Amino acid sequence: MALTSQALYGRLFDRYAAAADGKRLVGAALVELLRARGVRTVLDVGAGDGRLTSSLAAGGLSVLAAEPNPDFDGALAALRPLGVTAVRARVQELPPDIGRFDAVLLSYVLDSVPEEEIRAVHTALRRVVAPGGCFLGVTYAEQSPWRTYSAAVEADIGPCLSGGRTRVFTALEQAGRTVLPLVTVTTGLYAASPYELFDGLAFFYRRRLTAYRAARERLLPRLARLAVTGGGVCRLAVDEVVFEWS
Repeated sequence: MALTSQALYGRLFDRYAAAADGKRLVGAALVELLRARGVRTVLDVGAGDGRLTSSLAAGGLSVLAAEPNPDFDGALAALRPLGVTAVRARVQELPPDIGRFDAVLLSYVLDSVPEEEIRAVHTALRRVVAPGGCFLGVTYAEQSPWRTYSAAVEADIGPCLSGGRTRVFTALEQAGRTVLPLVTVTTGLYAASPYELFDGLAFFYRRRLTAYRAARERLLPRLARLAVTGGGVCRLAVDEVVFEWS
């Protein structure tokens, strides 16, 4: 079974995301950056379940969340008391009447956009940013324990990691954009066990879970030495980069 279902992702990820500090810390960094610039309105493109969206709204920003996956409708609707509105739309298909925003945020969205489509994505976003507004993105930095863990998996089953600072920055620059890293936030990623973290990688890499299960019995002893802390719980540091492009 190919891991394309967001519901499956939720089962694998949410069990440890509640204990992770990543979205909270990245959200706090974004709020500080945006408020320092006088930003009042934000379009959160690819908002997912709204973890970052909620931080932005709680920080006093007016946020519209754009997310194409209907599995997240309920999570985003739950943010209405914070003033968040939501629209179901892909980045290339934003409604023509969506308006203009002081800032447009893409957190881990450009990681999955094919390089040949980056220019078209930027063109689509230009019409929704207000004059003097900014484009912000979030991705991971390759130099982190999470990357080391992922590389160990790749060494056994072949390269499959996508995204990351190098790939995203290069794709934007090749599309004629100027990229400026703003801040790097070191966050914590938790899992109940090495098995769950390993299975979570299967979703992120869009690989078949059965293939991972065939390999993980060989890999887990080595991977556990990289990640496991007290009580058999994994804790990996992840360096996340907030950047701007123009």
